[in-house]
Amino acid sequence: MDDLPRTTGATNSTSAAPELEGIDAAFSLGDLPQTTTLEDALSDDDPGDLPVPIRRALTVLLKQAYVCELDQPRDYATIAANRGEISRALANLGLALKLSERYGCAWAVQAGVAGKSPLLALKTPVPLTRDPSILLISLRVQQHALETRGEENWFVDREDLEGMLKAGPYADDRDGARVSKAVRLAIERLCVYGYLKAVPGVEDRYRIMPILPAVFGLDRARELLSAFGVSEDKDDDASAPATPNPRPEEA
Repeated sequence: MDDLPRTTGATNSTSAAPELEGIDAAFSLGDLPQTTTLEDALSDDDPGDLPVPIRRALTVLLKQAYVCELDQPRDYATIAANRGEISRALANLGLALKLSERYGCAWAVQAGVAGKSPLLALKTPVPLTRDPSILLISLRVQQHALETRGEENWFVDREDLEGMLKAGPYADDRDGARVSKAVRLAIERLCVYGYLKAVPGVEDRYRIMPILPAVFGLDRARELLSAFGVSEDKDDDASAPATPNPRPEEA
């Protein structure tokens, strides 16, 4: 996720300026007012006033669903260290910066009241269908159990994910092929949105990404789990050590 295409243009250019014709020849680029230092300019006439690392971080925030310290430590560190500049830049686009220090995630959301902004929405939430929703809710509860046990990396196998759906809408479904397809499609959806990530070199194993607990409160997950008629497995929580005064979910 960190391999974004770099902005094209004359970055850090020290080449001579092109020849000017007519009246413009009376002025050199050095005589013109500039707001960008040579090191930060993307071109000779770049009017931008933000350093390249901040611009890169802004680009990633706009291009991706979120920035995670786990995958993109450089961009996340830039965002965390320059919240003011990034928040102001996003505000000009009708967006607001959200950052969870606990889970090392940053993301942009549409600012203001939904439907009331005169600006074009750049970040529009896409609702999940039933199966990915149930999987997402179950994963949030699973992640909490793993975190409570002190595990820093949260992994889940395809067999576990299949069991989550079988505990809900496919509890009485004896068509194994249909269940397997539903699980595959639900996993693909959560991977597209960045909640799950396939573990390289390990078949059918996935990492639960930190953005999930950052944006999805545990109480809400349990409430929705009950609404979908899926029973929560209490075994993990019961065997886990108590965590005194846990910090609330950051959003």
